[in-house]
Amino acid sequence: MDVDNSLLWQSAMAEIQLTVSSNTYNGFFKNTRLVKIENNIAEIAAPTPVIISYLESRYYMFIKNMLEKRTKTTLSLIFSSESKEKDTTPQKKKEADLFSSLPAPSVSSAPTSENIYARRAGLREDFTFDNFAVSTTNEMAYAAAEAVAREPGKAYNPFFIYGGVGVGKTHLMQAVGRKILEENREKRVKYLTGEEFTNEIVDAIRAKSTNDFKKKYRQLDCLLLDDVQFIAGKEQIQEEFFHTFNAVLSSGGQVILTSDRPPEEIQKLEDRMKSRFQAGLIVDISTPNFELRCAILKIKAERRGISFPQETILALGEEIKSAREIEGALLTIKTYLLKNPESDLSVSSVKNILRIKTDPDLMKKAVDQATITGAVCDYYQIKPTALKGERRIKNIVVPRQILMYLLKTEAGMTFSEIGNLLGGRDHTTIMHGVEKMERLVEKDNGLQKQIFDIKAKFTT
Repeated sequence: MDVDNSLLWQSAMAEIQLTVSSNTYNGFFKNTRLVKIENNIAEIAAPTPVIISYLESRYYMFIKNMLEKRTKTTLSLIFSSESKEKDTTPQKKKEADLFSSLPAPSVSSAPTSENIYARRAGLREDFTFDNFAVSTTNEMAYAAAEAVAREPGKAYNPFFIYGGVGVGKTHLMQAVGRKILEENREKRVKYLTGEEFTNEIVDAIRAKSTNDFKKKYRQLDCLLLDDVQFIAGKEQIQEEFFHTFNAVLSSGGQVILTSDRPPEEIQKLEDRMKSRFQAGLIVDISTPNFELRCAILKIKAERRGISFPQETILALGEEIKSAREIEGALLTIKTYLLKNPESDLSVSSVKNILRIKTDPDLMKKAVDQATITGAVCDYYQIKPTALKGERRIKNIVVPRQILMYLLKTEAGMTFSEIGNLLGGRDHTTIMHGVEKMERLVEKDNGLQKQIFDIKAKFTT
């Protein structure tokens, strides 16, 4: 690159630095360079393909305008990678290795000290970077999360991830927290949902222990808040979170937030909160594509001790459209295998187990909510009104969460629909109830059998 190009790029970068947030500039613009301008084409080099993808998709016209303003010519942009790791693998070879290159599942027979620290922080043992399948739909979020884990409080702060249900937001957020703890177990890391944060504040106010609450959260090294949209519209909760957020950031701590939508689209969220969130890095995770669904299937199946032939994984990857449906399908197969351990897992057998048809929404079951509710009530000998009420005793809570899970996986109901059915509960309450059951059934054979027996009541 000649001197003129160097000065030109420095001038453009100086203006860009004043326009975008410091996190965005340092993460995506700082290490770029203008290689050359030839035949009205400007070639820009960036360190990695991920950064190139980000700049092309979000800042192409922005960079183009910056350069055209200085050169007084009409330009097109091309981007090149300066990564030292060249991918020379032929495409067909890459496709053949789609499954063999996946990380082996991590299996732990007893809690390690590392897992104990993670549990104290509210983190799941299986939500690690190694267990996160990466594809074009989430590679940006994954790369940014890794950067945050390497330099918490510096790389991107706050780090805001948004996307639909079951795309991996919580997994990625918790993977960062776990990595931070692996590097330093003395770090104060805490994961919780927006609903849990709200409940803790309410309980602290009732118990007149708000000072303890502030001490607990404002001194964290890393705060992971899931479903931040839950606090929108709650004035006192937003006030407390605003001060907690500022306290963690000002002390050099890391804040990671997730939501089902970007900050500007969260209704009833205070403008000052939106402004704070937008000062950091905001990335989205899209619905998993075919390759990613196959990868997720393989990872999650192996963690459950299920070994699918490759053709079965490919077939299921085409049929099942979301990560949440993958969880439901694997549980169905796992519970079936408990009673039929000799069953093969060929494509036809698995489709028969799942009752997959040839119409759209192949995982939807023709089971209505009344039938499922009746089966749960019959199994546990309780009344439907008890499941829809507010009582939280154990013999009601567990059947209620199982009902949430079955209404989602068997009837295909949305979280909001299930919440309305169960006494007007918030959709995030239902979502976390379903997620809790998913975690429990992975390792509790007794619970798996209960669910299998309940399903037998409405599938036979």
